[in-house]
Amino acid sequence: MLLLISLLLASPMALAKATDEECPSVDLSDKFGPIRNQGSAGFCYSFAAADVLGEALDIRPPKMVSPMYLAAQYVSMSPPETQRAVHDILFEDDSDQSPKMGMLGPDPKSIANYDPRGKPLLGREGGYPNLIIAHALELPKICSETDVPSEGTEPSRNVDRDGFFLVRMGEMADGDHIQAYFNARNSNSQLPECLNDSPLKRMVGSIEELRPAIQDYAAGVFKDATAAKCTQTMPPNLSLKVHTLTITPTPKLIPNLPPGMGMGASPAQLKIIQDSVSTARKQNSLKISNILFKNQRPIAISYNACVLVACKDNENRQHASVVIAQQWNSQRKRCEVKIRNSWGTNCDGKRDDVDCVQGNWWVDREELANNSNSATWVDSK
Repeated sequence: MLLLISLLLASPMALAKATDEECPSVDLSDKFGPIRNQGSAGFCYSFAAADVLGEALDIRPPKMVSPMYLAAQYVSMSPPETQRAVHDILFEDDSDQSPKMGMLGPDPKSIANYDPRGKPLLGREGGYPNLIIAHALELPKICSETDVPSEGTEPSRNVDRDGFFLVRMGEMADGDHIQAYFNARNSNSQLPECLNDSPLKRMVGSIEELRPAIQDYAAGVFKDATAAKCTQTMPPNLSLKVHTLTITPTPKLIPNLPPGMGMGASPAQLKIIQDSVSTARKQNSLKISNILFKNQRPIAISYNACVLVACKDNENRQHASVVIAQQWNSQRKRCEVKIRNSWGTNCDGKRDDVDCVQGNWWVDREELANNSNSATWVDSK
């Protein structure tokens, strides 16, 4: 059945597409500053969150909320802070009580992602835009890009991707201890020397705990170091609510079909399947349009970046960006949305059916919606 659905999805002429009447124009581009570049850092979620949060707080160019600041707060969230943030999110899809956001890290509705000592085990490089936005709205201050720069933060030494954020935190917190860790990581004979360094000596009970201890230490100091740089106080009496809509993949939206409707299905049976696929895809597509047009709010969307760039078959590159505009493309006869990405102004690797100008990507709304996991926006309570 999944193979048959895949073949149908690959045949655009067979599927009913949105019409121009179902694609009202909206453009929120003037609310945002220049496209930013996350470099090799894996915190795309905080770049998306920063744009959505900045728009909700009416922070306009040239000022912009710092993604690095949000990421620093995110990786240090305690279990109580996470619980409060989850409680403050309005999950629009009540039929799914445990939505899987699709980003790296745990489901934000589950607090069982911490060890018994209560230390955060959230992914150091991946995360949820909705969780950090909800948390940031509770903080006393907000950092701008000028306060805590997020670009040009490539680490000063060669590390694997998983170590990037740890190194960046260490450089701002206490570079000597982080450097000692990376120098000794592959040499057990040198590890005891690291354990004798303060403050690590107070934090670890065994050599095996060295890495998480340094992570916790660096995250905590990095959080405090960035927060101390904030120059803007959070506006008082905020009346904002974080909304999240779970977007179910197309196959799960298709109703149960009679037995035998496989590759040998009759023309009549194929028509039933085709109509089901088409209806499901349009439902997802219209969800994006309704949020963008009716609310006039940007959307932080978690999705497969293969809708932007050429990928291998069945490849899934989880990513987060912001949807900021919608228009009807009369040449391609489809509804398109504009993605404000965090890869800088280049358009390297873009697909032939995607338009990209200075880091803004115009993609088929239906394809984006059906390769997404969730959409998050902020609105008045």
